[in-house]
Amino acid sequence: EQERIGRLLDEARAGRSGAIVMYGETGVGKTALLDAAAERADGMRVLRVSGVEDVSERPYAGFEELCRPLLGGIGALPDTLRQALSATLGLAAAERGDRIAAYAGALWLLAAAAEEDPLLVCVDDAHLLDDASLEALAFIAGRIGAEGIALLVATGGDPGTFGAAEVVELQPLDRAASLTLLERSFGDELSPTVVAEVVDVARGNPLAL
Repeated sequence: EQERIGRLLDEARAGRSGAIVMYGETGVGKTALLDAAAERADGMRVLRVSGVEDVSERPYAGFEELCRPLLGGIGALPDTLRQALSATLGLAAAERGDRIAAYAGALWLLAAAAEEDPLLVCVDDAHLLDDASLEALAFIAGRIGAEGIALLVATGGDPGTFGAAEVVELQPLDRAASLTLLERSFGDELSPTVVAEVVDVARGNPLAL
């Protein structure tokens, strides 16, 4: 998985864009891979968005989190896109209008930012985002191409939400890797009997281990 993510980062540094969606059960390592990607993103600007259960019903919450660091460039957008994005984000008194134009405005901001430094956009717990933000991210994932944007999404939900993005299903650790993780975490503190029982019960889930 880290090799595939590394290729995504290299592509973005070379001015090409791509998206990977990682999915799997809670505790299987999705957030750990996002963190590892951010640590490897030398020469890139990193933007992070996280789904939070208690705000999942607030429309555009995740979309706002994505756009907020980029709003310094909103004045350069074409009028139609700027007005739609401003209204959607509550920056203007106008009612929310064309949401697709707002998503296009966000993509424009991302592309403009990537002209200065390649971008890594990490989205954690995407299944907890509100529906409008999910729609916005799917729009962006389906239209990036030559901007230098790496979009990395972690979700416990349906990876098909993001269309043609590359999908990586995270599998539980095998027994050997489970034993290695326990040894690294606890050294020789655990008896062989306890280690065996924990490995059997955790079923390869790193968080459970």
